[in-house]
Amino acid sequence: MKWELLDRKDILDFDGFWTEYSLYVLTLDNGKHFVCIFGDSELYNPDNAEWDFDTENLTEAVEWFNDYDSSAEWEVEYEEDEESYVGWAQQDVIDMYRRER
Repeated sequence: MKWELLDRKDILDFDGFWTEYSLYVLTLDNGKHFVCIFGDSELYNPDNAEWDFDTENLTEAVEWFNDYDSSAEWEVEYEEDEESYVGWAQQDVIDMYRRER
């Protein structure tokens, strides 16, 4: 299995600590697969971590990644003027991926 990191963002985990949430594309024998993973992308990857979400559809993967907001789940409050996320995958990520393939 080959994989590539497409995007990542910082989120609050259930303990109230910041962690990464990453979106990967995997090249499998039966085609492309897109997965999301919790944890530092330098330590956790599709080879050694449990997948939080997986799909064969790029648009669905990007929507899931963009919509994922752990702060709502854990009722964590933060200032609206302080942007708490980095690396929002947008249409440009989809376009970049398609151009490279």
